Amino acid sequence: APKAVKTLKKLANDSFAGAGYENLVRVNDDGERTSIMYKTVGKNNEFVIVADEGSEFSVIIIRGPLSVDDITAAVR
Repeated sequence: APKAVKTLKKLANDSFAGAGYENLVRVNDDGERTSIMYKTVGKNNEFVIVADEGSEFSVIIIRGPLSVDDITAAVR
C-alpha cells in the first residue's frame, strides 16, 4: 500500500500543479497536511481537497455552483 500512496501523491501533485488552481487553505498539523484549491470552470467553481495523512492519501473534487464562502463554512 505505501507504494500506491506515493504514486497517488505524485499523480495528484502533477495533475493540479500549474492547472490554474488557486490555494484557498493549507493546514499542516502534526505531519498531516490538508490543502484546498479552487478554480472557476465556466459558471461553476471546482474545489479540490487533498488530505495527506502519511500512509493515507485522499483527493476529493467538488464541482458546482458553490462559492468560496460555502466551502470555507463547510470545513470549519
